Amino acid sequence: MANTLTLDIIENARWTEVDGYLTEIVRMAIVVVGDTVPTDPPPFDSIVVWATDPNLNPDLPVPGEQHPVRGELILRERRPTPLSTKLVQIELIYRRRDEGQPPPPTGSNSVIQGSTSLDQITTQNDRAEPPAQITVEHDGVTQGGEISVQVPRTQLSFTREEQSSTPGLRGLNNVGRVNLETFQGLPPGTWLCMDISFELLVPGSTVAPIVPSTWRFTYRFKFDPEGHDPAVVFIDPETGQPPPGLIEDEGFKTVPYYQSADFNLLEL
Repeated sequence: MANTLTLDIIENARWTEVDGYLTEIVRMAIVVVGDTVPTDPPPFDSIVVWATDPNLNPDLPVPGEQHPVRGELILRERRPTPLSTKLVQIELIYRRRDEGQPPPPTGSNSVIQGSTSLDQITTQNDRAEPPAQITVEHDGVTQGGEISVQVPRTQLSFTREEQSSTPGLRGLNNVGRVNLETFQGLPPGTWLCMDISFELLVPGSTVAPIVPSTWRFTYRFKFDPEGHDPAVVFIDPETGQPPPGLIEDEGFKTVPYYQSADFNLLEL
């Protein structure tokens, strides 16, 4: 006689959240071992092998399978406990695919990561307030100059799981755009969406009931307090440098180039 499997016993089943973020589900199963077991009490390891043998228990979940309801969790551990020579209780422990990553902070739906590093820029202005044009002089001739400097720039990434039938549209509608509204407490135009990547976690269904696929999205943004639109400056053809006394919006100006998007609609 084959083994008899009973899944989803309520007793000892568990659901674990950290800061409202689902991290683990434990399902309970009972296996009644069939006549393949010798009549004498078998060794501990033998009854466990018989109870978990996929040929005798084809419906017993195996490691790597998705949870039947919460597909973002997969079976990571099985813990059989013999209760008798014929009865084995098995804990089926499901954990997140991204186990080991920190859960989102309280009040957030995303895992947030960031860094600040130096970025090289070229400028014709000094650090005065307000900035003044850099000039140099030789033999009574004054001309504008430019310098290459390293300035700090902050980048943030937000990783979250979302359902979507058209994940590629997230990138088309946001990547290469700056924030239309205040974002992360900072003014419009200062955040540039650098990249949106996505990874399929749980395939959806196209038959009733229609369920969109579940994806892991990662959104990456770069901050520049002066904005991301490029600047252009007049160059004297005789010297190859900007002349002194350039007037804003005539001799130098910022070119509105990047389109904008409301990043707050991403609910990061």
